[in-house]
Amino acid sequence: RNNRPRDFTVLHGYSQNVCGMKYDLKMERLAQAVLKNNIDFCCLQETWLSGDYRRQIETSHLDTPSNCLFFHHGQPAQEGRGSGGVGILLGSGGRTAWKRAGSPEPIRGELIEGVARCMGLEIHAVDNYGRVIKYFIISAYH
Repeated sequence: RNNRPRDFTVLHGYSQNVCGMKYDLKMERLAQAVLKNNIDFCCLQETWLSGDYRRQIETSHLDTPSNCLFFHHGQPAQEGRGSGGVGILLGSGGRTAWKRAGSPEPIRGELIEGVARCMGLEIHAVDNYGRVIKYFIISAYH
């Protein structure tokens, strides 16, 4: 058995109740912050968006075109300002780890009293010894 301490690749994650993502500018600003701060994944709650989808978010950082990948889980329709909805936003490191995992679809939880409250996504990082480390990111709220 190998008793060496493991040196893990550092992944930077973040979680935020966004109080609605109904405007593209808010999503673009969040994507810019993810790229600027080298955040690999961001778990988002209370998106107030409807539907299940994957979307590329185009933005720029330091005058370089960049993009993040956004996975969403929401109930089929919203009323008024909306409620519920969760998402996972992948920065460049997160996208690489997601592709390394085989680009899996997220696992979306059942609606709870008609509201989307949880989803998960598998990503794979590589430690300093070249070994694959499997992560399952969960974005959830009550």
